[in-house]
Amino acid sequence: MFKRILVPTDGSNEARAAGEQAIDLARTVGASIVALHVAPEFPVEDFEDFEPPPDTTRDMWQAGMRKAAERHFKRLQEAADAAGVALSTEVVFDAQPADAISAAARAHICDLIVMGPRGRGGIAAYLLGSVTMRVLGASRVPVLVHRRGV
Repeated sequence: MFKRILVPTDGSNEARAAGEQAIDLARTVGASIVALHVAPEFPVEDFEDFEPPPDTTRDMWQAGMRKAAERHFKRLQEAADAAGVALSTEVVFDAQPADAISAAARAHICDLIVMGPRGRGGIAAYLLGSVTMRVLGASRVPVLVHRRGV
């Protein structure tokens, strides 16, 4: 059925719950997981109420974003290890997360994307439309939207 499942994660509770659901599904069908974190490109005017110091370089920014992504991946990796599911990770830098998610699904030859209904987009996501909605519209790969508690 499914061989490789893409799980975009931003560290939100919804993304973690979707990742756990994807791991359960992967264990059941014998699939592997690709966990993806899409970080904003540098320079950034503001990001989640954080403004980088003026002397921040692109390398410093990316190293910090990779470190944050590793924290997001850690819980998924622990759950995947406990379930016996192979999990790989990737961090990409892109101003358009939905496009990056769709591109990663194609690049990793994923059969399914499992993601939460919303993440940490805040007011911008409310005004511009959610990443999930954009992925649903743009992806050629089926998308399973996991809602916590449902």
